[in-house]
Amino acid sequence: NALLPALLLSGLRPSPFLFVGFLEGKRGEKIKQAKGHEPLHAVLVFYLSPHRLSEDLGILFEALGNRRAALVREISKMHQEVLRGTLESLNAQVLERTLRGEFVLVVEGNQKEEVLSDDAWQEEALSMQRDGIYAKEIANSIGERYGILRNKIKKFLLEENREDEE
Repeated sequence: NALLPALLLSGLRPSPFLFVGFLEGKRGEKIKQAKGHEPLHAVLVFYLSPHRLSEDLGILFEALGNRRAALVREISKMHQEVLRGTLESLNAQVLERTLRGEFVLVVEGNQKEEVLSDDAWQEEALSMQRDGIYAKEIANSIGERYGILRNKIKKFLLEENREDEE
């Protein structure tokens, strides 16, 4: 499993983190997928194909901005290498060299000090619950979008249900 060693080798604060995996689809779909992770404060971990390395780094730069990142190659093998910098500088390094192997990209989370009130995600969670969506699905969806622990969301929904019953 390359995920954890890459996270530790990245030099970025590893907690919390979100494993994204490979970006799927064509360019527009990849940008949309990456932009969905833009507001998260968690470190993002991507698997990248060596055949689309520069393209995917460019997409992530476009979607996330010029964040600090580490590109880890050939984890636990003789030619293991860690490139650190920003998404833009990593892409420049990749264009200068011919790199082969398996790649894991670790990207710093959103560092904006955006104050998010609980009201926004709580209203959305309650609306989803009224629509008949199960608490587990609500927690997964809201947690990913707002960077909130799923247990906190489930606890909120449970407490709201208790208040409604009283």
